[in-house]
Amino acid sequence: MNRRDLFAALLCVSLATLAPACATSAQGQQASSAQTYRIRVRRTVAVGDRFRVEGRGESRRRTEVTDSFRRRVGGEEEMSSAEFAGEATVRAVDDEGYVTGVAVVVRRAVADNGERSWTFLEPGSTITIDSSRGDVDPRVEQEGAAIDASAMQFLSLAYDLRSLYGVRASMFGPSGRRAIGERWPVPALSAVTVASGEATITLEDGTQQTVRLPTTTSTASSAEATLVRLANIDGVNCFEVRTTLRSEVPTDSGVRGSQTNEWTMFLPRARRRRPLGMSVRNTVDAQSGGMIDGRPVRERMIAERTTTVRFAELR
Repeated sequence: MNRRDLFAALLCVSLATLAPACATSAQGQQASSAQTYRIRVRRTVAVGDRFRVEGRGESRRRTEVTDSFRRRVGGEEEMSSAEFAGEATVRAVDDEGYVTGVAVVVRRAVADNGERSWTFLEPGSTITIDSSRGDVDPRVEQEGAAIDASAMQFLSLAYDLRSLYGVRASMFGPSGRRAIGERWPVPALSAVTVASGEATITLEDGTQQTVRLPTTTSTASSAEATLVRLANIDGVNCFEVRTTLRSEVPTDSGVRGSQTNEWTMFLPRARRRRPLGMSVRNTVDAQSGGMIDGRPVRERMIAERTTTVRFAELR
């Protein structure tokens, strides 16, 4: 595993097991007379329910290598994007009514790496997605076999596979009445899994270094939710609710820096209706040291990954 792979691992942030959210006081300034709304994130789904999913994701990464005099001696830029559309049928839900398994008829699946575009899943084919294993990567199969790594990479970019049909309520903190613009803490996100195990990093001079990858960023992290606004989407009145998690990259990974993760949901005010859409945004600003031709250098990476999904119920 080289340093690029280690940087990439930081972008693949997955939630640790969510602890029950505890009651806490709201933060942020608001007038006592401000109108408040009860936000109900949880929307129960049943096996057999059908919905259309349309998603798009984009990943950008820029690196810059500088010497001890802060002169640029290297660097690169990369980007990739993916689009996905399909018709999903719910195959499994958990005890709380959240979707953990779907079968999806693929309608569109296109990837682009900035130089060319191609179809990564054949239109008309059916895939199954199982996200019931918690913090383990969801399993995606086609005709009984796991899809290849490249198809999985681009499907994950276009469609957040851990949130098959909306994010869990615990991601948005304690329930209660909220005013537009109000912020409140999200205790359930006090820990985020970044990576685990050990990795061998190959430096530019060919030498190798083994580092222990941390299992959590439980310190130096904070999460808060916000009722952003009331929105009208396709004629449906919705709440836009967002959770933001900020954390420091653990220093024992050999990399230092910071991460920001955002989850946004569009929830119809009518409780009987399912989410209309969601987005996930992850940014990383990280630095590490190395050697080139016996000279110390520092590499900085700035990366951003965004996924936006729209849902529509099918009858």
